[in-house]
Amino acid sequence: MGTIPAGTPRLNLARMQSLQASGVDQVAFSIDAPGAADHDAFRQVPGSYERTLQGARWAQELGIPLQINTVFHKGNQHQIDELCDLVESLGIVFWEVFFLVPTGRGTQLESCTAEEMETIFHKLYLLQKKVSFVIKVTEAQHYRRHVMQQERSAGNPPPTGRKSGKEISPTTGHPGAIGRSSKVVNAGNGFCFIDHVGNICPSGFLAEIRGNTRTHSLSEVYRTDEFFVNLRNPRLLKGKCGRCEFKVTCGGSRSRAWAVHGDAWAEEPFCVLER
Repeated sequence: MGTIPAGTPRLNLARMQSLQASGVDQVAFSIDAPGAADHDAFRQVPGSYERTLQGARWAQELGIPLQINTVFHKGNQHQIDELCDLVESLGIVFWEVFFLVPTGRGTQLESCTAEEMETIFHKLYLLQKKVSFVIKVTEAQHYRRHVMQQERSAGNPPPTGRKSGKEISPTTGHPGAIGRSSKVVNAGNGFCFIDHVGNICPSGFLAEIRGNTRTHSLSEVYRTDEFFVNLRNPRLLKGKCGRCEFKVTCGGSRSRAWAVHGDAWAEEPFCVLER
Protein backbone atom coordinates (compact mmCIF):
# COMPACT_ATOMS: atom_id res chain seq x y z
CA MET A 1 0.00 0.00 0.00
CA GLY A 2 1.37 3.38 -1.00
CA THR A 3 0.22 6.97 -0.61
CA ILE A 4 1.13 10.37 -2.07
CA PRO A 5 0.76 13.21 0.48
CA ALA A 6 0.76 16.79 -0.81
CA GLY A 7 3.17 19.43 0.41
CA THR A 8 0.54 21.50 2.23
CA PRO A 9 0.15 22.65 5.87
CA ARG A 10 -1.81 19.43 6.56
CA LEU A 11 1.43 17.49 6.17
CA ASN A 12 2.89 17.09 9.66
CA LEU A 13 4.78 14.61 11.79
CA ALA A 14 1.61 13.24 13.42
CA ARG A 15 0.15 12.36 10.02
CA MET A 16 3.38 10.68 8.95
CA GLN A 17 3.38 8.69 12.19
CA SER A 18 -0.21 7.60 11.51
CA LEU A 19 0.86 6.37 8.07
CA GLN A 20 3.68 4.41 9.66
CA ALA A 21 1.28 2.89 12.19
CA SER A 22 -1.11 1.86 9.41
CA GLY A 23 1.64 -0.24 7.81
CA VAL A 24 2.08 1.81 4.64
CA ASP A 25 4.65 0.20 2.34
CA GLN A 26 5.82 3.32 0.54
CA VAL A 27 5.17 7.07 0.63
CA ALA A 28 5.69 9.36 -2.37
CA PHE A 29 6.30 13.08 -2.61
CA SER A 30 6.40 15.25 -5.74
CA ILE A 31 9.49 17.34 -6.46
CA ASP A 32 9.43 19.11 -9.82
CA ALA A 33 12.38 21.47 -9.51
CA PRO A 34 15.64 21.58 -7.53
CA GLY A 35 14.68 24.78 -5.71
CA ALA A 36 11.76 26.34 -3.89
CA ALA A 37 10.98 29.14 -6.35
CA ASP A 38 10.53 26.93 -9.41
CA HIS A 39 8.86 24.06 -7.58
CA ASP A 40 6.37 26.30 -5.78
CA ALA A 41 5.58 28.15 -9.02
CA PHE A 42 4.87 24.85 -10.77
CA ARG A 43 2.71 23.52 -7.92
CA GLN A 44 1.15 26.97 -7.33
CA VAL A 45 1.41 26.40 -3.57
CA PRO A 46 3.84 28.70 -1.71
CA GLY A 47 6.00 26.76 0.73
CA SER A 48 5.29 23.42 -0.96
CA TYR A 49 8.97 22.70 -1.63
CA GLU A 50 10.11 23.08 1.98
CA ARG A 51 7.13 21.10 3.31
CA THR A 52 7.85 18.33 0.82
CA LEU A 53 11.49 18.09 1.87
CA GLN A 54 10.40 18.01 5.51
CA GLY A 55 7.97 15.18 4.71
CA ALA A 56 10.81 13.29 3.04
CA ARG A 57 12.96 13.74 6.15
CA TRP A 58 10.15 12.47 8.37
CA ALA A 59 9.74 9.42 6.14
CA GLN A 60 13.44 8.66 6.53
CA GLU A 61 13.33 9.09 10.29
CA LEU A 62 10.29 6.80 10.57
CA GLY A 63 11.76 4.16 8.29
CA ILE A 64 9.05 4.48 5.62
CA PRO A 65 10.38 3.65 2.12
CA LEU A 66 10.44 6.92 0.17
CA GLN A 67 9.48 7.59 -3.44
CA ILE A 68 9.91 10.85 -5.35
CA ASN A 69 7.75 11.80 -8.35
CA THR A 70 8.90 14.35 -10.95
CA VAL A 71 7.17 15.71 -14.05
CA PHE A 72 9.47 16.82 -16.86
CA HIS A 73 8.35 19.49 -19.31
CA LYS A 74 9.87 22.40 -21.22
CA GLY A 75 10.12 24.53 -18.09
CA ASN A 76 12.38 22.20 -16.08
CA GLN A 77 14.12 19.96 -18.63
CA HIS A 78 17.28 22.06 -18.29
CA GLN A 79 17.40 21.20 -14.56
CA ILE A 80 17.86 17.47 -15.03
CA ASP A 81 21.37 17.41 -13.53
CA GLU A 82 20.34 19.30 -10.40
CA LEU A 83 17.23 17.14 -9.99
CA CYS A 84 19.29 13.96 -10.30
CA ASP A 85 21.65 15.22 -7.59
CA LEU A 86 18.77 16.22 -5.30
CA VAL A 87 16.87 12.95 -5.70
CA GLU A 88 20.03 10.92 -5.16
CA SER A 89 20.65 12.76 -1.87
CA LEU A 90 17.25 11.91 -0.37
CA GLY A 91 17.80 8.23 0.41
CA ILE A 92 14.89 7.07 -1.73
CA VAL A 93 13.95 3.60 -2.99
CA PHE A 94 12.06 4.75 -6.09
CA TRP A 95 12.05 7.70 -8.50
CA GLU A 96 9.04 7.91 -10.80
CA VAL A 97 9.76 10.23 -13.70
CA PHE A 98 6.72 11.45 -15.65
CA PHE A 99 6.85 13.14 -19.03
CA LEU A 100 4.14 15.65 -19.77
CA VAL A 101 1.07 14.51 -21.71
CA PRO A 102 -0.67 17.63 -23.09
CA THR A 103 -4.16 16.92 -21.84
CA GLY A 104 -6.28 18.54 -19.14
CA ARG A 105 -4.23 21.08 -17.20
CA GLY A 106 -1.17 19.73 -19.02
CA THR A 107 -2.21 21.76 -22.07
CA GLN A 108 -1.10 24.87 -20.17
CA LEU A 109 2.52 23.64 -20.29
CA GLU A 110 4.89 23.01 -23.17
CA SER A 111 6.29 19.53 -23.68
CA CYS A 112 9.96 18.70 -24.04
CA THR A 113 11.13 18.28 -27.60
CA ALA A 114 12.16 14.84 -28.81
CA GLU A 115 15.81 15.87 -28.53
CA GLU A 116 15.34 17.18 -24.98
CA MET A 117 13.63 13.94 -23.96
CA GLU A 118 16.54 11.99 -25.39
CA THR A 119 18.98 14.03 -23.29
CA ILE A 120 16.96 13.32 -20.16
CA PHE A 121 16.76 9.62 -21.09
CA HIS A 122 20.54 9.40 -21.20
CA LYS A 123 20.95 11.17 -17.86
CA LEU A 124 18.50 8.72 -16.28
CA TYR A 125 20.21 5.75 -17.92
CA LEU A 126 23.60 6.78 -16.52
CA LEU A 127 22.12 7.49 -13.09
CA GLN A 128 20.44 4.07 -12.91
CA LYS A 129 23.82 2.48 -13.55
CA LYS A 130 25.20 3.81 -10.27
CA VAL A 131 22.32 4.10 -7.78
CA SER A 132 20.48 1.48 -5.74
CA PHE A 133 16.98 2.91 -6.20
CA VAL A 134 14.57 2.10 -9.03
CA ILE A 135 14.00 4.69 -11.76
CA LYS A 136 10.61 4.21 -13.42
CA VAL A 137 9.75 6.31 -16.46
CA THR A 138 6.06 7.00 -17.10
CA GLU A 139 4.55 8.14 -20.42
CA ALA A 140 7.88 7.87 -22.22
CA GLN A 141 7.87 4.29 -23.36
CA HIS A 142 10.67 5.11 -25.79
CA TYR A 143 13.04 5.31 -22.83
CA ARG A 144 13.03 1.50 -23.10
CA ARG A 145 14.26 1.84 -26.68
CA HIS A 146 17.01 4.20 -25.51
CA VAL A 147 18.15 1.72 -22.85
CA MET A 148 18.19 -1.16 -25.32
CA GLN A 149 20.22 0.89 -27.80
CA GLN A 150 22.73 1.87 -25.13
CA GLU A 151 23.08 -1.71 -23.90
CA ARG A 152 23.48 -2.95 -27.45
CA SER A 153 26.19 -0.39 -28.21
CA ALA A 154 27.96 -1.42 -24.99
CA GLY A 155 27.99 -5.03 -26.16
CA ASN A 156 25.18 -6.19 -23.88
CA PRO A 157 22.59 -7.73 -26.20
CA PRO A 158 19.12 -8.63 -24.91
CA PRO A 159 18.62 -12.19 -23.65
CA THR A 160 17.94 -14.85 -26.23
CA GLY A 161 14.83 -17.01 -26.45
CA ARG A 162 11.19 -16.22 -25.87
CA LYS A 163 11.82 -12.90 -24.13
CA SER A 164 14.39 -11.60 -26.59
CA GLY A 165 13.93 -7.92 -27.37
CA LYS A 166 10.64 -7.69 -25.47
CA GLU A 167 11.63 -7.05 -21.88
CA ILE A 168 14.02 -5.00 -19.82
CA SER A 169 14.67 -6.58 -16.45
CA PRO A 170 15.26 -4.05 -13.64
CA THR A 171 18.56 -5.39 -12.32
CA THR A 172 19.12 -2.57 -9.83
CA GLY A 173 17.02 -0.81 -7.24
CA HIS A 174 15.31 -1.73 -4.01
CA PRO A 175 13.77 -5.21 -4.49
CA GLY A 176 10.66 -4.34 -2.49
CA ALA A 177 9.86 -1.11 -4.33
CA ILE A 178 6.34 -0.77 -5.71
CA GLY A 179 6.04 -0.59 -9.48
CA ARG A 180 8.90 -2.73 -10.76
CA SER A 181 7.91 -3.99 -14.21
CA SER A 182 10.03 -5.77 -16.79
CA LYS A 183 7.44 -5.36 -19.58
CA VAL A 184 6.25 -2.19 -21.24
CA VAL A 185 3.19 -0.64 -19.63
CA ASN A 186 0.96 1.55 -21.76
CA ALA A 187 -2.61 2.84 -21.85
CA GLY A 188 -4.82 -0.25 -21.91
CA ASN A 189 -1.78 -2.50 -21.87
CA GLY A 190 -0.97 -3.64 -18.35
CA PHE A 191 -2.85 -0.66 -17.02
CA CYS A 192 -6.32 0.88 -16.92
CA PHE A 193 -7.96 3.77 -15.09
CA ILE A 194 -11.22 4.15 -13.16
CA ASP A 195 -12.35 7.73 -12.60
CA HIS A 196 -14.25 9.17 -9.62
CA VAL A 197 -17.64 8.07 -10.97
CA GLY A 198 -16.55 4.57 -12.01
CA ASN A 199 -15.85 5.12 -15.71
CA ILE A 200 -13.32 2.66 -17.12
CA CYS A 201 -10.67 4.16 -19.41
CA PRO A 202 -7.34 2.93 -20.81
CA SER A 203 -5.57 5.69 -18.86
CA GLY A 204 -6.25 8.88 -16.99
CA PHE A 205 -4.49 10.59 -19.90
CA LEU A 206 -6.47 8.62 -22.48
CA ALA A 207 -9.97 9.15 -21.14
CA GLU A 208 -11.94 7.17 -23.71
CA ILE A 209 -14.79 5.74 -21.62
CA ARG A 210 -15.34 2.05 -22.36
CA GLY A 211 -17.69 1.11 -19.51
CA ASN A 212 -18.50 1.80 -15.90
CA THR A 213 -17.82 -0.36 -12.87
CA ARG A 214 -21.45 0.07 -11.76
CA THR A 215 -22.70 -1.74 -14.86
CA HIS A 216 -19.69 -3.55 -16.35
CA SER A 217 -17.08 -6.07 -15.22
CA LEU A 218 -13.69 -4.36 -15.10
CA SER A 219 -11.89 -7.55 -16.14
CA GLU A 220 -14.26 -8.11 -19.06
CA VAL A 221 -13.83 -4.56 -20.33
CA TYR A 222 -10.05 -4.83 -20.09
CA ARG A 223 -9.90 -8.25 -21.73
CA THR A 224 -12.55 -8.03 -24.44
CA ASP A 225 -13.42 -4.41 -25.27
CA GLU A 226 -12.30 -3.71 -28.86
CA PHE A 227 -10.60 -0.42 -27.99
CA PHE A 228 -8.58 -2.07 -25.20
CA VAL A 229 -7.73 -5.11 -27.31
CA ASN A 230 -6.53 -2.95 -30.21
CA LEU A 231 -4.32 -0.88 -27.91
CA ARG A 232 -2.40 -4.09 -27.19
CA ASN A 233 -1.84 -4.87 -30.88
CA PRO A 234 1.45 -3.35 -32.11
CA ARG A 235 0.54 -4.21 -35.71
CA LEU A 236 -2.01 -1.38 -35.63
CA LEU A 237 0.56 1.31 -34.86
CA LYS A 238 0.93 4.00 -37.51
CA GLY A 239 3.68 6.25 -38.82
CA LYS A 240 7.21 5.68 -37.64
CA CYS A 241 5.98 3.66 -34.64
CA GLY A 242 4.43 1.17 -37.05
CA ARG A 243 7.73 0.89 -38.94
CA CYS A 244 9.95 0.75 -35.84
CA GLU A 245 11.89 -2.35 -34.80
CA PHE A 246 11.09 -1.44 -31.16
CA LYS A 247 7.31 -1.28 -31.56
CA VAL A 248 6.78 -4.32 -29.31
CA THR A 249 9.35 -3.29 -26.71
CA CYS A 250 8.30 0.36 -26.73
CA GLY A 251 5.17 1.20 -28.71
CA GLY A 252 5.34 4.90 -27.90
CA SER A 253 2.94 6.67 -25.55
CA ARG A 254 -0.58 5.91 -26.72
CA SER A 255 -1.88 8.63 -24.39
CA ARG A 256 0.40 11.25 -25.95
CA ALA A 257 -0.54 10.12 -29.45
CA TRP A 258 -4.20 10.51 -28.47
CA ALA A 259 -3.60 13.95 -26.95
CA VAL A 260 -1.50 15.32 -29.81
CA HIS A 261 -2.92 13.56 -32.88
CA GLY A 262 -6.40 12.57 -31.69
CA ASP A 263 -5.51 8.98 -32.67
CA ALA A 264 -4.41 6.43 -30.07
CA TRP A 265 -2.48 4.47 -32.74
CA ALA A 266 -0.62 7.43 -34.25
CA GLU A 267 3.14 7.73 -33.90
CA GLU A 268 4.78 8.95 -30.70
CA PRO A 269 5.19 12.69 -31.43
CA PHE A 270 8.35 13.15 -29.34
CA CYS A 271 10.73 10.41 -30.44
CA VAL A 272 13.95 11.08 -32.35
CA LEU A 273 14.05 7.62 -33.89
CA GLU A 274 13.08 6.94 -37.47
CA ARG A 275 13.36 3.53 -39.09
